[in-house]
Amino acid sequence: MLLLTHEKKLVFPGETLRSYYTSIEQYVLGLKEKEPVSRNKLDVSFFNRERIRSFLMYLEEEQEISVSTRNLRRAEIVAYLAFASEVCPVYTNAYLEAKKIKIKKAPKPKKDFLVIEEYKAMLEFIDVSKNNGFNHYLLITHNV
Repeated sequence: MLLLTHEKKLVFPGETLRSYYTSIEQYVLGLKEKEPVSRNKLDVSFFNRERIRSFLMYLEEEQEISVSTRNLRRAEIVAYLAFASEVCPVYTNAYLEAKKIKIKKAPKPKKDFLVIEEYKAMLEFIDVSKNNGFNHYLLITHNV
């Protein structure tokens, strides 16, 4: 594979570089599950948009990773291809195509609010005879 043996120096924090390596390693292992491929035979054709998208779906559906982790893996593959395109222009199209893969929106957590009875009970619990209690009461009732 091109970048693992290239002499250009990378300056990344250790965790970033390890994370990029992990993503590419997962990608290669995912490819090997779907089609017979050896690491020595990998080239730019293995980094097309459909394969990357298929890999991301595999991570979500079969590996059951979160949407944010899926997006992180996508970003790491894109970053890898960006670097590869600087080293070897053959990777430029793969990089541009990978960038087009959309970031998936994570479902927003349900926001729970107090019901009226709970709100009233909380207000009754505040001791307004004390200075900080009165301040808390004002803050809560003012923001309603």
